[in-house]
Amino acid sequence: DEQATLDALERATPFIRRSLARSSDLRFTPNLYFVFDHSLATGSRVESLLQEIHHDEEPPPEDGSQGDDDPDAPEAE
Repeated sequence: DEQATLDALERATPFIRRSLARSSDLRFTPNLYFVFDHSLATGSRVESLLQEIHHDEEPPPEDGSQGDDDPDAPEAE
């Protein structure tokens, strides 16, 4: 659950901040804010849609010809 994860991170923020202060050479320790990143889910959805579109396309003819609907295709002899 996203909210439970964010709540746990907020409760752990003081500990994380102290650990960061001890392990860095910063003069001031930054405030930490946590937000849930939905970009992976969005990217997966976009990838899924692209695969669906690609799957729905007609496969090219097996003989490599352009087909009858291409006006620039050379005529067969």
